[in-house]
Amino acid sequence: MSYRTIAAMFILLCCQAAGLSGSGTSAGKILPGTGYDTAVPTLAGVVGFDWGENITTHAECEKYLKALAEASPRAALFSHGKSWEGRALYYLVIGSRERLEDLDRLKAGLRELAFPLSLDARRREELTGSLPVVVWIAANIHGNEPSGGDAGLFLAYHLLAAQQDTLVERIFRECLVVIDPVQNPDGRDFFVNYFRRTTGSKPASDPAAAERRAPWPGGRTNHYLFDMNRDWYVQTQPESRGRVKAYLEWYPHVFVDLHEMGSDATYYFPPVAPPVNPYYSEQQVRWNEEFGRNNACWFDRFGFKYWTGELFDAFFPGYGCTWPSLSGSVGLTYEQASSRGLVARREDETEMSYLETVRHHAVAAFATAELASASREALLRDFVATRTPPSTVPANKAYLIPVADRPCTSLKLVRLLLDNGIEVRKAGQGFACSGVAAADNRRISRQEFPAGTYVVPARQEACRLAANLLETRVEMDRSYVEEQERRLAAGLPHQVYDVTAWCLPLSFGVECYRTDNLPGGEYPRVSREDLAPGPSAARSPAGLAYLLDGRGNGCMAALAELFGRGVRVYSSDKAFTLDGAAFGRGSLIVPVKENGGDLPQIIAGIENSRGVSFYPAASGWTTEGVNFGSENVHYLPAPGVLLIWDTPTHSYSAGACRYVLEQQYGVRVTAVRAGDLERVKLERYNVLVFPQGWDYPEALGKQGMEKIKRWVAEGGTLVAIGSACDLTAHPGLELLELKKEYRLDGDSTFKQQKAESGKKEEVSRVPATAIGSRERFLDYITSEAVPPRSVPGVLLRIRLDPDHWLSAGYDSLAVAFAVGGNVYAPLKRSQGRNVAYFAEESRLLISGYAWRGAALTQLAFKPYLVHRAVGEGH
Repeated sequence: MSYRTIAAMFILLCCQAAGLSGSGTSAGKILPGTGYDTAVPTLAGVVGFDWGENITTHAECEKYLKALAEASPRAALFSHGKSWEGRALYYLVIGSRERLEDLDRLKAGLRELAFPLSLDARRREELTGSLPVVVWIAANIHGNEPSGGDAGLFLAYHLLAAQQDTLVERIFRECLVVIDPVQNPDGRDFFVNYFRRTTGSKPASDPAAAERRAPWPGGRTNHYLFDMNRDWYVQTQPESRGRVKAYLEWYPHVFVDLHEMGSDATYYFPPVAPPVNPYYSEQQVRWNEEFGRNNACWFDRFGFKYWTGELFDAFFPGYGCTWPSLSGSVGLTYEQASSRGLVARREDETEMSYLETVRHHAVAAFATAELASASREALLRDFVATRTPPSTVPANKAYLIPVADRPCTSLKLVRLLLDNGIEVRKAGQGFACSGVAAADNRRISRQEFPAGTYVVPARQEACRLAANLLETRVEMDRSYVEEQERRLAAGLPHQVYDVTAWCLPLSFGVECYRTDNLPGGEYPRVSREDLAPGPSAARSPAGLAYLLDGRGNGCMAALAELFGRGVRVYSSDKAFTLDGAAFGRGSLIVPVKENGGDLPQIIAGIENSRGVSFYPAASGWTTEGVNFGSENVHYLPAPGVLLIWDTPTHSYSAGACRYVLEQQYGVRVTAVRAGDLERVKLERYNVLVFPQGWDYPEALGKQGMEKIKRWVAEGGTLVAIGSACDLTAHPGLELLELKKEYRLDGDSTFKQQKAESGKKEEVSRVPATAIGSRERFLDYITSEAVPPRSVPGVLLRIRLDPDHWLSAGYDSLAVAFAVGGNVYAPLKRSQGRNVAYFAEESRLLISGYAWRGAALTQLAFKPYLVHRAVGEGH
């Protein structure tokens, strides 16, 4: 061995000792054998601890992302919005220096490739031959699933700092890697801050340890307690809107969403479990298999355990794998068993460290980038194929959304479609065509559609997502449905992971038609800017009152804004006609004399912000219906809303109630814990909302329930949602005589739930029974009083009582989302009113899957919304 060789080995050893190899850090434990450039900052050097030694907060993630972007010309950091609590949302783009220096041109090329219908064959070949494959790694959409976020930070470090790594070099040559490590910063900080406050000098692995069991709501959700892995296409939350907007700027070809699951699991990656959304392309199904197989090779190399295809399906379009897939990407969900802290004791008596969870996610993410780099051109070609409408889609197929009846909601729906990257056009002229109505699959031989009708072409690049969101029903594989029905008949639960219905026109209450023969004509494209509300038309101020039709879907939001401006408002329980204009039940009457001189300006501002149109009335003389001084016209007091918060509410329900009231209607809400209700001066509020929840009587106590009962009798309004309805029938409250049903039995009678006596019946013997057949055997073992069969998220038709004030603004039929197994018996007339009830079985199911058997039979004619007047209250 020469002197120079010995000297070179000595220098190499010194470099390794200095940390160039990473062998002495957690980085060396995640992907061993890699040498790292010390010019790239490590996590420990920036935040003070190494990968896996602690869970990073959002601020620490932010600090490290900025440090990487400042240190390396091969990284660029972008912000795509803020959370409700003001935390910035970031993604880091990693690529070659040349690509990042010309990023605008690169993004333009990626977007061009995403719209192949406007490309000729030559340009398509140029783009697929030159563009990088974009691999997007997203993590931590559930705040208490943090390992993916730290794995994303490690992947960024590894790509930027690894030396003499041929795979990394190939990734830079063929790929652009985008890392979004914290999709839910508010939820992450809730979880991490609680963990840090409760952990001791050494982390505890016991599943019951306080540090591993965060209190309500747990950190999974964001500020408004939304599960944002269900919010991709609805985009109710700013985090979702920012993420989708960023996606549509890049149109990534591979999208990975990193999650966590129970501590006793191992690791999950595709292929997915059935059912698969039928709008997945053949190429996407194949790539799910390919990426899963490649992950398995890497996991086998390190001896990691994994599983595939058993639980997580790809049917519902709101996931971080399905929405990107329906937009053209190869969408992939990876799930790591969670340590829920720094260490977890598992059922097999082993312990799993947080570092292990970070390592598994990091290896899976790197394996994904590695396969993408080896398959760049094939992935780009298959992306183009997926974004090209199938030949089976007729050239003149389109979805039609008229705006005449419900203009506010129609506009809201169209804006949402545009925000999802779906092309929308607008008819420049009236036309007629045949088609199918979404609300009831009713065929129309010919119908007139006015100019201004919105037209969503089926043959567009976002055809798969558009069909998912606009079709009445997304078909589920028949063999899968039959297997679920077999399981239910055998007393086993169904295997649907999420809901089975989500049609947006039905959910919005907007008319929508599908046609295969849209006539020729002018249908210019619509942009988001085209839909911005303009100033209201100039008109003379009202002499007597401003009227707003109660049938308009913007009525309640306008009312809330009027309350917020201190305006006195009345409402009519009966319809009326004035100056030839018809006003439905629930119409608002805003008298001029009872309000200030700035009323015209307030009205104009609400028209601009809410997209509604007030009618200026000079007289109260009506040609039909009631006059303004009728006893059917009532003064509306502004709501003072108290919302029960924290345990025992279901956090999703509590968050949704608060979000709808505060963000969609602008109503001020005071949230209070059930146990603190005794110290609240209820007379300051006139509405008390109980979200879905359990064990309310125990949380409220006897005194709390007596206080509520007095308050309702003195004029308060109590609103109970879902399982909270049980509280209203509790012996300590007795506001409603609601009875929850057991499952429909073989004699087609309903068994009512019995009041618990607190005593168990002593049974020493049972009568002899002759079974004799399998049918009698099955009947015998299922004849117990069991809960109704659970409905897996469907859209059902409800009928409304047209004479009750709570149904104002609706027609005789409406659509309701139903999930779960709570079924209540109808109220007798002496007990209250069934304001809304499920329609007859033959017309009940509109969209989704409720299986065969007694589920729909039992739901038919059962109440959806009930009301009872109690003293001065409701």
